[in-house]
Amino acid sequence: MKFASGGGSWDFEDDFTTDKGWSFSDPSSTNKVDTTAEKLYVDTTSSNTGGTNRACSIDMGLGTVSATNWVFETLMYRITTQAKYANNHMSITASTSAVPSYSTTGWNNADTIYSSIYHAATTQRQNLGWTTGGSVGDGDAITNTAAIVTGTDYYWLTIRLSATSASQKVSANSDYSSPITDQTNTNIGSTANTMSNIKFGNLVHTGFSEGAQVGNIDEIKFADGVTTPP
Repeated sequence: MKFASGGGSWDFEDDFTTDKGWSFSDPSSTNKVDTTAEKLYVDTTSSNTGGTNRACSIDMGLGTVSATNWVFETLMYRITTQAKYANNHMSITASTSAVPSYSTTGWNNADTIYSSIYHAATTQRQNLGWTTGGSVGDGDAITNTAAIVTGTDYYWLTIRLSATSASQKVSANSDYSSPITDQTNTNIGSTANTMSNIKFGNLVHTGFSEGAQVGNIDEIKFADGVTTPP
């Protein structure tokens, strides 16, 4: 493991020394597993007119995870390119497809809890919400406004605290000190309860503005049935 933790074991870890079976909707040099660099390259470029849409996902191999308690960490995520209206979702989801997060038939079309980076025209936000595959408005998302600085390493921690609550913490420090985001959503839907996959993807839908967010990740961890990192 690249990063020290509390000494316990994680149920799923990927430090990208091997390709564990990631799926990519549009594989490219910016959307791939690079086992030489030991990074996941994430490109969530989106088009609202049928152009290029990129996303990636993996089945953790755990079956359906807990509907009440889990911990999801994305470690050393650095954004290298941002263009306005990008909305990159880091999701624990039931979606089994690498297609981008939003289609004409519903957002992810599956149970999902997401932590996202939204780059608007002049501001940035970190969102935390959920969906069961309904419209984009489904989810009672909460928002914190803080800038994600291009080229800076960030640590993202998403925890499902109960059937109806989840927390999000984002920091440039590995111990999550001085977080730029630290918030809890107490309106998570208990019906979002069949998740098994990790997915990174943008919002894609006719009428939405196009956006791009490109970056890379050093490690991903997931622990099931707990509310503190192992």
